[in-house]
Amino acid sequence: MITGFGTLLNTGAIIIGGLIGVLVGKRFNQKLSQAAMNALGLFVLVLGIQMSFKSENLMIVLLSLVIGNIIGEILKIDNALVKFSRFLEKKFAQKGNGNKFGKAFITCSLLYCVGPMIILGSLQDGLSGDYNLLATKAMMDGLTTVLFAATMSIGAIFAAIPVFVIQMSLTILAGLLKFLLAGSVIAEITGTGGVIIIGSGLNLLGLKKIKLANMLPALLVAVILALII
Repeated sequence: MITGFGTLLNTGAIIIGGLIGVLVGKRFNQKLSQAAMNALGLFVLVLGIQMSFKSENLMIVLLSLVIGNIIGEILKIDNALVKFSRFLEKKFAQKGNGNKFGKAFITCSLLYCVGPMIILGSLQDGLSGDYNLLATKAMMDGLTTVLFAATMSIGAIFAAIPVFVIQMSLTILAGLLKFLLAGSVIAEITGTGGVIIIGSGLNLLGLKKIKLANMLPALLVAVILALII
């Protein structure tokens, strides 16, 4: 059953976070934000570990991550996304003459719509109705929107629009393709995704800078290997 509840949570969190940011202004400082992000980082680590244990064959997870990461490095997915986001920010800033509303919207949209959590979370929600990952993303995006709305502009709230469209589309697509995937394949996707989520936790805590976007091909590799094995 396609729920999409995780996307509704995420969209709502961005809107509520933006409204809070507008109300509290700059009283929600960087120190408070860092404290909240540290707590979320630890939670994301635990969530990733929990997901990784759902794999029925850890060898598939290992091979998927190695092969997928090599593919990502060759294609330079992470570098391409970084360059694309910088290009949009610079272009928008030039056209908008430094307009804070537009810059907040573009920055938040890119931040919330690019990364492993939006893909993994939407897949989980669509394939199994499990929205825990998107709920975690909702907390992260909500807190981030508080900061952007407080320090830049209310434009950060409107990032909820592309988040809703992209996540809901991915969730619906995953639900429609569910009949093609056996339970064991979904288990390996979840297990592989869990390891990537552990990387997200390490990044949030500032313990290690991992180019997680380069690992996204591992999800497709996991499907192929699970079907073969």
